[in-house]
Amino acid sequence: MPRGRQSTVWWRRAAKTAGCVLLTAVCAAQIGGAEKPPSEYELKAAFLYTFAQFTEWPADAFPSPSAPLIIGILGDDPFGRILDDTIKQEPIHGRPTVIRRLVGESFKSCHLIFVSSSERRQLTQILAEAKGSSILTISEIDRFGYFGGIVTLTMEGPRVRFEINLNAAEQAHLKISSKLLKLARVTGSNR
Repeated sequence: MPRGRQSTVWWRRAAKTAGCVLLTAVCAAQIGGAEKPPSEYELKAAFLYTFAQFTEWPADAFPSPSAPLIIGILGDDPFGRILDDTIKQEPIHGRPTVIRRLVGESFKSCHLIFVSSSERRQLTQILAEAKGSSILTISEIDRFGYFGGIVTLTMEGPRVRFEINLNAAEQAHLKISSKLLKLARVTGSNR
């Protein structure tokens, strides 16, 4: 391998490692100094919080400069109190945060929605309704990104992995931090 290419590969690996350390630190800070390993949904709650912190919404996604960032759980709530405890009404981007459990109600006022596995049969309809809105869609439903969702969460052993559909994010007018993109499996892009 040519010397210049080796240097580029080394820098990419170093950047990816630094990004992993950053994301791990953010997730660990949200979970706290737990003595036992975090549960799957403690990890996923930390990831939701992290995605909210590392995503930029357009100004017109909020009715006013002081409007809250609304996180919605669509369908059965696998988190219980974990998500509330993780976020603890912490401001994100200087905005208060609100968590809503959405059963049979519209998610259009949300900025981030977690689409529960219970909504698998309505997935096409949900994503069609979200299309064109500045809503960060996240789910653990298999092939979520393929159907037009933005972030797909998967478990590999005790680790959460994620895939980002960059085309879907761009269509939603969302800017996802390059720090997250370096750690993700990115689809829907010419990168």
